[in-house]
Amino acid sequence: MLDVQLVVPCFNPRDGWGDLLVERFGSLRAAIPKVKIGLVLVNDGSTTELDQEQLDKVLAMKDVLFIEHAINMGKGAAIRTGVKASSASFILMTDIDLPYTQASMLSAWDTLKSNGGIVAGQRSSEYYVHVPFFRRMLSRAHRAMMKFVFRLPVSDSQAGLKGFDESGKEIFLQTKINRFLVDLEFLARSNKKITVHPVPVNLRPAVVFTDFGLGILLSEIGNFWSVMKGAWFGW
Repeated sequence: MLDVQLVVPCFNPRDGWGDLLVERFGSLRAAIPKVKIGLVLVNDGSTTELDQEQLDKVLAMKDVLFIEHAINMGKGAAIRTGVKASSASFILMTDIDLPYTQASMLSAWDTLKSNGGIVAGQRSSEYYVHVPFFRRMLSRAHRAMMKFVFRLPVSDSQAGLKGFDESGKEIFLQTKINRFLVDLEFLARSNKKITVHPVPVNLRPAVVFTDFGLGILLSEIGNFWSVMKGAWFGW
């Protein structure tokens, strides 16, 4: 049985995505050779065909599970699919380019293995130096909401590195949001039920940020209100 599985969603990944994933996942495995690590890759209905050569390189690695959605359903839905399919004792979820440093990944794993519950990446102030202005403003507003509206034990719900044990898995599979704010919903549902351990994380150099379209932004505003109602009045 695997000790931990990385659940990684993808949608129209960039050129060379498989090479990058193989390199970074292989490096992580080599850093903790006594830990049995698997990978669950969920193709969330990519509208451009995945490069078969790149996919073959990923599938050639040991303990890789590949799942496909027929249509694009969103990050939250893709991660739920991967989490549901996981058979490991612990789960770490992140993005397809493994954008956080290996030290951040190892810190998240060590904290999860030692304490159980949930680990949530917390981005440092250095992170925001590299973030586009609009996303920086959204992130700061979101952090304020985390503190004053949701009163969660962490100030950053949207860092793309989280992990949990079986108790966290049970709650994650109760989430309903299909897009990016699934992270907030997960932490809000977990509040006062499972201990959340913040872990400082840092980005690797030259990470490429995904653009948010207006449609996604508007849908996330609706999702935000849904989470707030659930947190205040019960799910």
